Amino acid sequence: MADIDVAIVGGGPGGLAAACAILKTAPGLKVRVFERAPELRRVGFTLGMMDNGINSLEAISEELAANVMQHMLADGGVVGHDKSGEQQYAFPSVAAMGIASDEGKAGHLPWYKLQYELADWLPSECLVLGRSLTGLEINSEGATLKLTCNEKNTEETVTAKIVIGADGNQSVVREFVLEDGPPQFLNTVVWRGQADRPSDWSHDNNLLTGWNRGSQLMLVVKLAENRLAWQAFSPVSPEDLESLSTDRYVDTGEMKGDQGLLKRGRCLERYTDYPEIVQRIVGSTPPSTITEHGQFFREASECQVWGKGCATLMGDAAHLFTPFLGQGVNQTLEDSVEIGRSIGELGPTEEALRQYESIRIEPATYVQAGSVAIGKSVFSGNGNYEIKWMKEHSEYLLKRPQKLSRPRKTVSMVARAGVSLGFGRGMARGVCL
Repeated sequence: MADIDVAIVGGGPGGLAAACAILKTAPGLKVRVFERAPELRRVGFTLGMMDNGINSLEAISEELAANVMQHMLADGGVVGHDKSGEQQYAFPSVAAMGIASDEGKAGHLPWYKLQYELADWLPSECLVLGRSLTGLEINSEGATLKLTCNEKNTEETVTAKIVIGADGNQSVVREFVLEDGPPQFLNTVVWRGQADRPSDWSHDNNLLTGWNRGSQLMLVVKLAENRLAWQAFSPVSPEDLESLSTDRYVDTGEMKGDQGLLKRGRCLERYTDYPEIVQRIVGSTPPSTITEHGQFFREASECQVWGKGCATLMGDAAHLFTPFLGQGVNQTLEDSVEIGRSIGELGPTEEALRQYESIRIEPATYVQAGSVAIGKSVFSGNGNYEIKWMKEHSEYLLKRPQKLSRPRKTVSMVARAGVSLGFGRGMARGVCL
């Protein structure tokens, strides 16, 4: 007998949302989310929550969606400059760009806020922190996961009926299941961080302020509490990628010694000819909180198979986008809805996973192809293509997934047993055993 029903590898928003959706439609299942980071940290940039992503959260739970929406940043101006500071374009709001509905849902929020809210929605035992997947065996009876407890440097084995890989662009689950090699490198490095807002910051009316020089971009978003989040993209050769402190992975733990200072220094070196305020924002960011990683992608044509046997993929592990279109997290949330729906209908079975894949591969392919094309275009110096694509295809991006519901049989069984699911705010954000 399997130890658990569903093993989800990866505790980002996608993996957590999938757990929420599964427990909504099949509350009696034993679901665990294994995350390699030792804790959930206040790091990263903001993410664009578009209508389809918000609709997906509402499909899982309107209360959950409301909890997330309270962290949305006030919609403001979107202004772009060249590296000298001369304005190139301006919109009075994100909605004015023509890429959102008239309902005014779309906007930005810090990445970690979405992760926190999803984790808070789950029973405390569901999220297991500090676990790295080191082995995965699939057979007719299920899957066997070999996990390393990073804090104790010990190994443990868990058996599950099904496995969902939500472990990002360098998915270990994908490597074990599909064995189709690593993603392609976009010859770009990305740095992200958060800093206090300078007293002379002159862009308070803007939600997002950007500076660019061809394929080199700097984006700054105004947060609450006099804070700024920034994200920097810069060209880098495949050879230089090996010199980055985190190589292929986004760093999720605090860097020790001089590593954080080296990351910040590498970023500053790329922006010496940008406005002084840009250099000051990066220079004032605590080194241990800066993330640094290469930018990768997969062609949509390479992502037409997401699973095998009792294993499947979702999010970046399944359909790796570029950051452009702002659809990475939103498409992942759509994945989570359909995973929950299929498991609710068919249980934790291979049939449920194949049904989920049959529903999601085609629409995800459509958006992935656009995101990859735009990423290549932007890093060749043509940034206007992104807005043009989103306007032309906004009808698809605004679609509303149907709400999830619990099967009557499952609900009645749980009700008769008097089981308390323990959902809602105030739950612990996971355990590190």
